[in-house]
Amino acid sequence: MSRNKGIIVLIFFIAILSGIFWNQKIFGQPISSDQLGYDGIAMDILSSGRFTSQGQSTFREPGYPLFLAAVYKIFGHNFDTVRYIQIIIFGLLVVIIYLFTENIFGRNVAIFSSLSVAFFYGLANQSGLITTELLFAFLLSLFAYSIYKASAEDGNNWLVFSALVLGGATLVRGVAEFLFFLVIVNLFIIYKNKISYKKIFYKIAIFTICFFMVLTPWLVKNKFKNGISVSSFTGYYLLLQTERIKELYPHYSGHFIGYFLGYYVSERLNFDTGPGDNKYFSYFESPIQSRIAQLIAAGYDYGDISNVFTKEALPQIVKHPVQFLSVSALNFFSFNGPILIRGPLWQNGADLSPQFADGRHPEIPDYLKLIIILTPRLLWFLFFFFTIKSIVKNLCDWEKVGWLVLIIIYFNIIYSASSGLNRYALPIYPFYMIFAVAGMQDFLSRRIVVKLKNASILALAVAKFVFKGRADKKIIPKKILIVQEARMGDMVCTTPMFRAVKEKYSEIRLYVMGNEINRELLSSNPDVDVYLIYPKNLYGLFKIIKKEKFDFACITAPNFTALAALYLADIPLIAAPVIENGFSPYETRPYKISRSFVTTSSQRHFWQKTA
Repeated sequence: MSRNKGIIVLIFFIAILSGIFWNQKIFGQPISSDQLGYDGIAMDILSSGRFTSQGQSTFREPGYPLFLAAVYKIFGHNFDTVRYIQIIIFGLLVVIIYLFTENIFGRNVAIFSSLSVAFFYGLANQSGLITTELLFAFLLSLFAYSIYKASAEDGNNWLVFSALVLGGATLVRGVAEFLFFLVIVNLFIIYKNKISYKKIFYKIAIFTICFFMVLTPWLVKNKFKNGISVSSFTGYYLLLQTERIKELYPHYSGHFIGYFLGYYVSERLNFDTGPGDNKYFSYFESPIQSRIAQLIAAGYDYGDISNVFTKEALPQIVKHPVQFLSVSALNFFSFNGPILIRGPLWQNGADLSPQFADGRHPEIPDYLKLIIILTPRLLWFLFFFFTIKSIVKNLCDWEKVGWLVLIIIYFNIIYSASSGLNRYALPIYPFYMIFAVAGMQDFLSRRIVVKLKNASILALAVAKFVFKGRADKKIIPKKILIVQEARMGDMVCTTPMFRAVKEKYSEIRLYVMGNEINRELLSSNPDVDVYLIYPKNLYGLFKIIKKEKFDFACITAPNFTALAALYLADIPLIAAPVIENGFSPYETRPYKISRSFVTTSSQRHFWQKTA
């Protein structure tokens, strides 16, 4: 437990340092763009108690401005204070990812997943910006962890907490509001084989009440103008999608290649993409924003505008479902596209698609342009290959991975159907990274990792041999260890060895190390004084052996890890078997090398050689 606490503290501080590093050029700088909007709302809340931005109505959700207002109220109107607090939140997010992943995939995947999140510039950089991404990512990860704990335990505390967190996340980014319905369905799926239907509906009722308890004050304030929707921007994105359908679908092949491999590649392949400016998201936003300004001037508020846009867009989407799904596919590629560092303040979210298109940067050779464009995409494709591979492999264990998969699918659907901006994917990248690391570990553990691990262990053994020589000292043993990690039949065959040792050295204490299954088998054996469980990792094995300070130890079958641990633990005399006139797949090259550091004995016909 203390080791786990140490890992958590270390990961937290690594995340803090990463957040500071990726934002070092932002501290002390003024804010711009969307940041001004959030700051203006927070200041209006403090000065007048009204949810406006510099006295004007706003479409933004209340969660993040309220967070800013609270920080300003306590610490004063200081952007750097907000940045430092968000860096601390980033550190907590990384810790949550560690705890969550440890429950699902174990400690190794948890360490590498959390470190991947900590060093991921895209998310770390958001902690220095006065925008919603970082706080929303934190709340989303906290929700995923708490709802997982709720579905794995009998009580309702985690369930209540998860509902409150999801409500808070929805107030920060209204896009999360429809996730509630998928959560209800998944709760039913997970609980249906565990508890009665009566208890299931009771838990669902608790979750629903707590979730809407968070949203209700905001919905009442808006007089339910958008129904139970928190966001006043739904209509905007639906109308934006219909406008993009009109422009992009007639030249779909060119745009598909453009979104997938870049518009420069599309140009080189002579695909038609229509007017040059339709490569850019702002090309579609500008006319709609002009209409919003006109409607605001005419006395409409953002809720009214959203309803107007929704009524315009929905009939078009229903009338052209194929076109809608086709453009949604482009959004999907954009949403999951590479995120690069750019800008004087190291802001991320660069859109690669139009890079080098329309004849830009003629001074750069064509081959170099292709390398610049395709290299990050290749890395991203590899990243998502491992992510998808791991998701598919673990789908059968839905109770463990279901919440992560559900959140990933939900946000991909929502943003594919609306904007598809890749910076909006940042809050779910921690979940991508969990699966990617699990997928890479599964892939590498069978090959490279085993070889690297064995090479490292062997290097330590060789270094020790250079300085201390072989473990072949002449001694009168007092504590003897016999390692037999095979199954019950092999352990039974080894019991005469225990008796022979006791007959020759009646005063010694004999320790036997093996798996959990054989503990009971030897519990009443008079020749065995202590039975030790064989650990699953080298560190645990080394720790046990080092602590006991054995005089003599032997392994009963080829086992490189066990032999290396015995040798590195400074046991004076060690014996290891040599296979003669037979074959063992465990008599590997590292084992044969390390065997030369100890005494050996023949073991004939261990496995018969085959022709």
